[in-house]
Amino acid sequence: MGSSRMALPVMILYSACLWGLMLFADNTLWWQCLIFVVNTYLMMELNNRNALMRRYSRMVSCSYMALMLMCPWLLRNLEVMAVQMCFLFMVTLSFRTYQEHDSNGMKYWAYLFMGLAAMLWPPLVFALPVFWIADAFFLMSFSFRSWLASILGVITPLWCLMPYVVIENRYDLIFAYRDALVPDDSTLLAFSDMNTLLPAALPMTLWELYAESFVVVMSLVGMIHFLRHSSDDKIHVRMLFSIFTLISLVFTFALAALYILPLNDVPGADILFGIIVVCAAPLVAHYINFTSTRLTNISVIVSIVLVLALTIIPYLQEWLTL
Repeated sequence: MGSSRMALPVMILYSACLWGLMLFADNTLWWQCLIFVVNTYLMMELNNRNALMRRYSRMVSCSYMALMLMCPWLLRNLEVMAVQMCFLFMVTLSFRTYQEHDSNGMKYWAYLFMGLAAMLWPPLVFALPVFWIADAFFLMSFSFRSWLASILGVITPLWCLMPYVVIENRYDLIFAYRDALVPDDSTLLAFSDMNTLLPAALPMTLWELYAESFVVVMSLVGMIHFLRHSSDDKIHVRMLFSIFTLISLVFTFALAALYILPLNDVPGADILFGIIVVCAAPLVAHYINFTSTRLTNISVIVSIVLVLALTIIPYLQEWLTL
């Protein structure tokens, strides 16, 4: 199934049909659709350049498309799609620095995209230590100079914004960026009363809960499967999948914190989940490609049926309300 050459054409047709439905309902989603195409290509390039699958497979990009189409509220969110694109550019460039300690230029460009993503959601800068850990222990390309390059890359978008801020007297943009990193008094007050935490959880529809739970569960299944069979892959591939695992776990815990704690950051939750989807796609693809027992093959079929159900039913409901 995972090695079928028909998988990608079928998924492209499937995606085109669902995007056609969304564009018919809302013709302002063309930018989101374009970014979705770019992100799908970047997932394909990530797989091809790094040989994430040890045999021919388009399942990485197919998994990304399937998981994203299951989450239409993410597809409609331009910020989520843009942050995903920045994250994919960052990962693609960072993976090229594997075991290269003098790749400071590539590090700069990789973290420049991290800085662009942080312009859309500033709290992403708190994830910098996670990426530094990945550089040091998995890519083995971390040094003092590459650390400086990463800092310069992250702050470059802010430097580029400064002339506009000064000329147009838009200092409110700088203050808004600062305020997004520092919790306000109402948030700190809510933390003082533990009884307010769960009641203050972010709103979520039932379908969003099902979809997000499914992605997290499949991501965990993919992690466990890869850890059990990682000896079959090259060391390089193991390191890259370790990065996907690390980011998935950290961002899943951060997402849970946003939902439970009174932070009132709905855009942030969607952005975090969008990054989790990107990291889950290779893990799910590896599971689909290389699982071999009868029980796990049945689980793959059940997962495909669940994805189709979680995808088609919301779109049908939207179509019927037009």
